[in-house]
Amino acid sequence: MMVFCSDGNAKLVQGMEKCPPPEKASDVLTWDKRDDAALAIIWACTSEEFLYLVEEETSGSACFVKLKAKFKMTTFAHRVELRKAFYRAEHDPAKPIEIYTQKVINAKAQLSAMGHKVDDIEDVILMNLHSTYDTIKLSLLTQPTEPSLDVICTILTSSSPIIDAPFLIKSETTETVL
Repeated sequence: MMVFCSDGNAKLVQGMEKCPPPEKASDVLTWDKRDDAALAIIWACTSEEFLYLVEEETSGSACFVKLKAKFKMTTFAHRVELRKAFYRAEHDPAKPIEIYTQKVINAKAQLSAMGHKVDDIEDVILMNLHSTYDTIKLSLLTQPTEPSLDVICTILTSSSPIIDAPFLIKSETTETVL
């Protein structure tokens, strides 16, 4: 939304600034140019997986209305989706571990912002780690005291280069003597 505020199109895309009447041709032309600019920005900022929602639209303000309707869920539905994102976050070992931990932290922050207390973030991060991190997870789980979120993130981040490093076995040709 901030990008629309910066170029003066926030009211246009929100539907608060309607297209001028046809008798004001120059104003209509200006409004159309601004609406086209908003359309381009929306297309550029919308994830490919959601472009199908607005592929038929030729107006930036119409695109915004459709996307807003899709993503402005009820509090209950939004909370359920956030809990799903929080508890079922998947760790992809092909990506840096920080992406995974940040995804969980962000979901917790969004739930907290909605007024829902979440205390088990450390558990969630550890239970959804990829199996390549099992040794580190075991090490963290067997500590005499429960490690804090910062300690868990620090250990996972510092261990990541070791786990993600490809281990190559050097082979040398040898001659067989009989």
